[in-house]
Amino acid sequence: MSRFATVVFVALVGATFSAFFVAQELKSRPPVVKVQLESKYVSPNGDGRKDTNRFFILLKKRDQVTVSLLDANGDFVRRLLDNANVRAGRRKVVTWNGRDAEGRRVADGEYRLRVSLRRQGRSLVLENKPITVDTKSPRPVVLVDPERRLVSARGVPVDVRVRLKNFSREEPARFSVWRTDVVPARKVAGFSATEEKVRTGEWDGTTGGPPAPPGTYLIEAIAQDRAGNAGSSAPGLPRRPPEARGRPGVTVRALAAQPPLEPEVAGRAVSVLVDARRRPFVWRLRRLGQGRPVKRGEVRRGRPRVVVTAPGKTSGAYLLELRAGRYRTAAPVLVQSPRRSKLLVVAPLISWLGSARLDDDADGFPDTLDESAAVRLSRPFADARGLPENFADQFAPLLVHLDRSRVRYDLTTDLALAQRQADLDDYDGILIAGPARWVTRRLARDLRGFVTSGGRVASIGVDALRRGVDVTDDALQRPTQPTERDIFGARLVDVRSTEQGDTAAVALGPIAEQRELGLLEGSDGVLTGFTAWEEARMPNESQELLTALGRPLTESEATEAEAQGREPRQALPIVSATRIGRGVVIRVGLPEWGNRLTDDEEVRQIQRNIVDILRRVEPRVR
Repeated sequence: MSRFATVVFVALVGATFSAFFVAQELKSRPPVVKVQLESKYVSPNGDGRKDTNRFFILLKKRDQVTVSLLDANGDFVRRLLDNANVRAGRRKVVTWNGRDAEGRRVADGEYRLRVSLRRQGRSLVLENKPITVDTKSPRPVVLVDPERRLVSARGVPVDVRVRLKNFSREEPARFSVWRTDVVPARKVAGFSATEEKVRTGEWDGTTGGPPAPPGTYLIEAIAQDRAGNAGSSAPGLPRRPPEARGRPGVTVRALAAQPPLEPEVAGRAVSVLVDARRRPFVWRLRRLGQGRPVKRGEVRRGRPRVVVTAPGKTSGAYLLELRAGRYRTAAPVLVQSPRRSKLLVVAPLISWLGSARLDDDADGFPDTLDESAAVRLSRPFADARGLPENFADQFAPLLVHLDRSRVRYDLTTDLALAQRQADLDDYDGILIAGPARWVTRRLARDLRGFVTSGGRVASIGVDALRRGVDVTDDALQRPTQPTERDIFGARLVDVRSTEQGDTAAVALGPIAEQRELGLLEGSDGVLTGFTAWEEARMPNESQELLTALGRPLTESEATEAEAQGREPRQALPIVSATRIGRGVVIRVGLPEWGNRLTDDEEVRQIQRNIVDILRRVEPRVR
């Protein structure tokens, strides 16, 4: 190294050490400017909460101050103070409304202040005091005390708390209670968190006075974050939110019963789970269509079940009716005779369970196969009387009709068939006693095979056999959307009904008839007084329509169609018998069919004919 280079190197080292000591001296001195933020947040969304933010500047010496705002990349956003004279020791207030130099609202994120002192010729960026712009509504999560998710209908308190990042302690959470097992959901109560515990609250279990009636409830929280934004834990109420967060659900229950999932053989013990909220209750068991009970009893406090011997010598459906104080409920109990029959009656248990409006996952909304990805198998029925959907007006009248017609039958459920607990080949005919809206793929395949090989199936009810579902050990899962055709190929038309207040009910008449089958034996095929119906398109070439009742084209309809130059309405089957392979499928697309069995002789005669066809007995007039 030359002498000149050595001198330069020594000079640079000396300068570096000098700069280091100067910097250390500046750091040890008191700051020349202090900046205080009123809040770390600004939320310029116009809701009146923290739409602006204020900063306080305090100088040690008088100076001309410029305050600029920088984004996270250090780029200039807006000048908030321009060369203003600020006296020493006196606070200067600076306000920012969350907008840039063009008056536009800035994007959410972190921003920093740059303070420039003209006289001192220095500028500093407040890296340790970022300002957060946050305009997004928070999504609080409500968590109900797990021990209080299922409570008695006696105003039992329910503890709840809110989980939310950056929760504001300036404003306690507010809560609303919604009843969600009614349509639309209805707000029934409200309460607030305490100032001492701004995240927690307690619902007293009432609806502004009386205790909340049995049902499914959701507790919604309105809470603020530190930026002043308010958000709901269940936005969009009374509609169901697209996703469930937390555990906001509360089930209020007074009395419920959960029957077995399959029939029990007569003479064996039947166990029915009962939830009476630890209250004593009385019960009685009676066969459908009979007023006198075959058994009765009383259960003292604490026993959660009724155990009774399955009665009778013939297959049939019974009602277990329970009463605890002013509350009543009931549960169906299916009994199978020890003696076997060639007619199998199938209860649509999968649809009963899938339609029960119960909150399985504590998200505050009822879980049904129409609205959820799964429902539990172990669940009571949520009807106010404890009965499944379509039980009283479709299933029960049909079973009573069979009993009064002295028809012997075996009784099972579609769930049991799906689990291969019966061999379809043991039967001549199968009667699906009510709308089986969901059916497992295996059972659908078995029923089609049963028909094509010569079996006979009758399906009573609308919107049936169009949806798939999987069965696991404890749940019904992955329900599908309804298809255009049912499992036997019938192309179904949406259920139609007479207009509200229209007294002119629909009249059905024969549109196809094969006397050899005997579906209309003893009947002229004219049915009147129905107000709802489901039509089906004509079968394909591989199927033969044997007999059908529909809405015949009237003369006035034909005249009107001709006058308008269009094709007249096609009369489509509503009640039909179709040959598929070597077997027969009978479909009744009338939701009022069950109720009409009690007082309409034409309906009763056709129903007897259906049963005779299934049993391979020649239909006759009765």
